[in-house]
Amino acid sequence: MKKVLLHIIITSILITPAVLQSQSRYEVQSGAGVEVQSGADICADSIISNGFWTGTGTICSGASMRLKLSALIEGFYNPGINKMIRDTVMVYVRVSTPAPYTLVDSQKVVLDSLGNVTINFSNVSAGSYYIVIKHRNSIETWSKSGGTTLAIGSLNIYDFTLTQLQAYGNNLVLKGTKYCIYSGDVNHDGVVDGTDLSNIDNDASNFISGYVVTDVNGDQVIDGSDLAIDDNNASGFVSVIKPPGAPDNITKHPNNTRKNTSETNHNNDRGKNNNNDREKTNNNNGKDKNVEKGEGK
Repeated sequence: MKKVLLHIIITSILITPAVLQSQSRYEVQSGAGVEVQSGADICADSIISNGFWTGTGTICSGASMRLKLSALIEGFYNPGINKMIRDTVMVYVRVSTPAPYTLVDSQKVVLDSLGNVTINFSNVSAGSYYIVIKHRNSIETWSKSGGTTLAIGSLNIYDFTLTQLQAYGNNLVLKGTKYCIYSGDVNHDGVVDGTDLSNIDNDASNFISGYVVTDVNGDQVIDGSDLAIDDNNASGFVSVIKPPGAPDNITKHPNNTRKNTSETNHNNDRGKNNNNDREKTNNNNGKDKNVEKGEGK
């Protein structure tokens, strides 16, 4: 379907099978009506409707669902300045019923310094869904119990930072006045425990730095501050909480692979990596290392 970039304000219109309507934005004025006959399509990236729709044709065929998402990562968020180190997350949209909550769409996106991002999902129709967030070294987090309603034609807003109730099982931690996703699941097995602590301790002992999964606070240095976050969450038995019948935690974040080195173009107000130091560490360890490249610009 070819998309013509137009902005049309509708007062009254009849869409027949011979008339294909497609543009970036439709606005239906108050009291106006749009009849979409059987076999006809009306498609737009954004539909603002203060009027009414009739007919049995297809509305918003091919249009994307727009979601403004807000989420903060515990280790990366500084409540003193209300800023977070930007990073990539995977956002999944799953049907809210029945189990196992079929995956409908997903996007890899970058959360900005306030934890915000606006996402266009092309495969999501209007309905009730779970929104699932996976970060490279944090706990997989599902949206509130029962799912949330997502609509086509308007900007949907979901904010994990407002209250614990925004996450399934209240699985968020309060930091300052904002609720955050728990950090510390370095190996993405769904729980923060001794294995994660061991991985961090090993990298700290080897003076590892850079964009690596053991960098729990996002400062690109693996040290005691990363261990402190993990130790606290391990002591609190922090783990994934999700609806009964949800799939096992088998899908890792694309940037979550056990590594002791990395190169990155992830210039989100971070220091540059010392490649020579990392190469020296690699030689001392006597192992081949994979290279990870961040994508959050």
